[in-house]
Amino acid sequence: MAGIFKAYDIRGLYPQELDDDGAYRIARAFVSATGAKTLVAAHDMRESAENLEEATIRGCLDQGADVIPIGLSSTPMYYFAVNLLKTDGGITCAESLPALRITTNPPREPGSGLSESTCDSGQCRRQSPHLLF
Repeated sequence: MAGIFKAYDIRGLYPQELDDDGAYRIARAFVSATGAKTLVAAHDMRESAENLEEATIRGCLDQGADVIPIGLSSTPMYYFAVNLLKTDGGITCAESLPALRITTNPPREPGSGLSESTCDSGQCRRQSPHLLF
């Protein structure tokens, strides 16, 4: 699993490099590190995305966070839900390889290594690279 950690993201081939157990453990670590209490969970249309989403939801729940699953979602819909629902962040399985995008809301201090997004007047912007699994 060490090979999936890159400079600005975490991604890997499913299930050879990133499997459900890895997603579960990373989700637990995310909740533990951030202290998140409520998260949005989403996935894209890839076949492996639902499995990874289920694993991350289990990890978040087992670590004590509440999860609002929004199911199949585009990236803009995901960011909209994180901000509209005023959650502490979210996890979505998306991108070019099976990956989990993790967002904290409100933004954490620079250097936290997590994706941060804010919305002002309906305009969302990213403030740091995404953490992708």
